[in-house]
Amino acid sequence: RPNLKVILMSATLNAEQFSKYYDNCPSINIPGFTYPVEEFYLEDVLHLTNFTAFKPPRQEQGWKKHMPQNKSKLRKVDEFKDFIEPYVRHLQSQKKYSSRVLECLKNPNSEDICLELVEALLHHICSTKEYGAILVFLPGWADISSLHSIITDCGRYPS
Repeated sequence: RPNLKVILMSATLNAEQFSKYYDNCPSINIPGFTYPVEEFYLEDVLHLTNFTAFKPPRQEQGWKKHMPQNKSKLRKVDEFKDFIEPYVRHLQSQKKYSSRVLECLKNPNSEDICLELVEALLHHICSTKEYGAILVFLPGWADISSLHSIITDCGRYPS
């Protein structure tokens, strides 16, 4: 049938909304087995791994801080601080995390993908769990390739 269109999609997408968009087209749901998943937040991972090596935020000096691209970066840092400080105060009131973890969270670079932290988490999981699988989702080939290099170069994992 030349006009047939089939869309295969992940179970994470909202199939009903997708169907409505395409004029209530029929959809087929194929059930599968689900595995238990544990969710951890950045503060949990920092606590578990004792990770501390986020790059310090870069501070432009002199005339450079007045350049448009640097003003934009400074604005983003200020927005980050406005967002994160109440959250860190909330975590601090729970007395669950060390001051080291809370300080790491305040670093604007904590929002970036840190492959060294991913490797530290992989090491923690491999050394504390007996079995299972680990899925790591990264945004692109460059990050996947870089993490692969970090993992193979560190010598902590059998090939």
